[in-house]
Amino acid sequence: MLGRSPPARVARGRARAGRRIRVLGDARVRFELVAVAAAAMVALLAVLTPQALAGQPVVAPAGGFLAAGIALVVATLGAVAVVLARGRARTAPVPQTVDA
Repeated sequence: MLGRSPPARVARGRARAGRRIRVLGDARVRFELVAVAAAAMVALLAVLTPQALAGQPVVAPAGGFLAAGIALVVATLGAVAVVLARGRARTAPVPQTVDA
């Protein structure tokens, strides 16, 4: 039953993804992606809390809340792109030079 727990499934999924997608094989990249996800969740809570206190529905937010949500999505995608690009630069094979 232990192998079916959510943390065990996540660990197996990360291991499989690390074998298939080279950049995810680096533990630092995986850590940074988790940090980006955690920051995005905190930011989402920071957007949704005032929206709820203002009585705005989640599916039809007012202009300011909509702009904040879009900015959050763009910033999160940008941070993921930066983490993956830096990870690719670290895991890229070093070109071999041939001495003549």
